[in-house]
Amino acid sequence: MNSASSSGYPQYATPEDKTPPCNNLECCQGPGGFGDSDSGPNGFSQPDVIKSTKIQLPRGVIGSTDPVIASPQMVNSLLARREYSSFPIRYFNGEIRLVVEDLASLGFGEKWGHTRSYSNKLTRQDMGDNGNSWFIKELPMAASRTIDGEDPHFGTIALMGVIQDALWFEWNESEEKYEPQFYVKDQLVHSGNELFHTDTRGRTTVFYDLNANPSLAGRFKWSRDPYGNQRIAQYADETFLLQSVEQSGVQDEITVTAKYSYEHYLDPVHWGMIKKITLAVKRGEAAEKNMRQVEFTYHTCYELF
Repeated sequence: MNSASSSGYPQYATPEDKTPPCNNLECCQGPGGFGDSDSGPNGFSQPDVIKSTKIQLPRGVIGSTDPVIASPQMVNSLLARREYSSFPIRYFNGEIRLVVEDLASLGFGEKWGHTRSYSNKLTRQDMGDNGNSWFIKELPMAASRTIDGEDPHFGTIALMGVIQDALWFEWNESEEKYEPQFYVKDQLVHSGNELFHTDTRGRTTVFYDLNANPSLAGRFKWSRDPYGNQRIAQYADETFLLQSVEQSGVQDEITVTAKYSYEHYLDPVHWGMIKKITLAVKRGEAAEKNMRQVEFTYHTCYELF
């Protein structure tokens, strides 16, 4: 249980106005660099003092006393999706939908962070880098449903971020391309050793292909928003564990970098589970400042919590 104290890919035409909603790390967010303490999940009233959020969630079993179940933002979001009750349970199959935002930041035109989603209707419930059956929206994964022994790219591929909102693509052998399913208009292309996903807003997400090292196959590699901002993932050479996701931009002729750094448990029981995520910001030649942090702890079903 988890508890937390390029070329060769399709391009959509981007909107005529390519100016990001906010490409300034300080505008609209108050004087704290990423906003003051009242500006929501991105607020940092003391940017040079690290803030830690500890989240208590089981690694695979959701406790009824979990405070995130009562989150107003989540309840409102689910009420808008009429397929779910306000508890939140999907009416037709009893699937639990939990979407929990642990960490977030603005400043490069689009929101980024660490958002977990949970389902109790998976083929296997004992997998996940952030706890059993938990997926990470900002670190989507590509998975294949082909038969063992066949090329995993010639079949059905699912792209999973928020697990209930997975995108499905079917390989069309006669036309040698992927066809989006269920009225989706996005595109998926396999080029070289990468999978390129492009949505109708012009956002591109790149994955390691499914024949890569098993520790990297289908994992998030980099993404680019419609305004040209890139987010690049770095993995450790030997363990292949995610080390960081970094994004840079220019503000007032100064290069500004926002970096999410990941620490993992290395003990035999929880090996590879995310332990801590730290958001740090660097402006020009100034020293990097830790802005906010979220920390996770894990326990098994035999442990009290």
